[in-house]
Amino acid sequence: METTNELRKQQLAIAADFKSRAQKAEKILGEIDICQNTLASLNESLSAVLGIDAVQAKKAAKPPKAKSAKAAKVIPTVKPPAAPSLRDAACAFLATQSKPMGIAEIVQAMQKAGHVFKASNPVVAMRILIYNNKKIFKKVARGKFVAATAIVQKPAVDPAAKAAKTVKAKPAAPATAAAKPSAGKSNAPTLKSSVRDFLLKAGKPMRIAEIVLAMKKAGHVFQARKPVAAMSLLLYSNKKVFKKVKPGTFKAV
Repeated sequence: METTNELRKQQLAIAADFKSRAQKAEKILGEIDICQNTLASLNESLSAVLGIDAVQAKKAAKPPKAKSAKAAKVIPTVKPPAAPSLRDAACAFLATQSKPMGIAEIVQAMQKAGHVFKASNPVVAMRILIYNNKKIFKKVARGKFVAATAIVQKPAVDPAAKAAKTVKAKPAAPATAAAKPSAGKSNAPTLKSSVRDFLLKAGKPMRIAEIVLAMKKAGHVFQARKPVAAMSLLLYSNKKVFKKVKPGTFKAV
């Protein structure tokens, strides 16, 4: 009889302990949901604050227009090409990768590749950037992303060339003799033609990083500071010349 009572007491104690643990688990899950909602609202607020700061900084950095005299001639200044934004750099980097990557992995890999982040917390800045650009960064799994499209930057228009187009050209005097071609000038092949000729000679599809390494070994000198990113933009933006046979792998058409 005493043994039966002890077993019942132990059973009641185990049941009470299990019930207490279940209540604690439910409480912790509720706190996790609250934290996730708070984090989402903080991300939205931070994104809004960063957007407002960017607009204000852009307005403050814009110099006032100077009043020019009527008789004075204004010579347009040539602006240097703008550096690629973080969105363009991240998209170009993901396009060179053959697998989806997490946000922290992207930041670490870009830092190893030489990219310098201006934000004090690059992981938070990258999270806001990726979640606010869903058309460019595609989520394939929980916390894993790939580049949906490659961003092709438009070349900056030279103000001097733009101003020269508006000036009416004077009619040239009739030439008495045919103009002779100037000696010593050679048309250097473009990067697109060089890559196409190289892939045709290779005769097989190659990955982007492999193309860059093989062309360097063959003696080609890249003008871009980051040849892999420049090669990625070139291949993705010239689909009629380069055909993608699988992710990150191309051949010449």
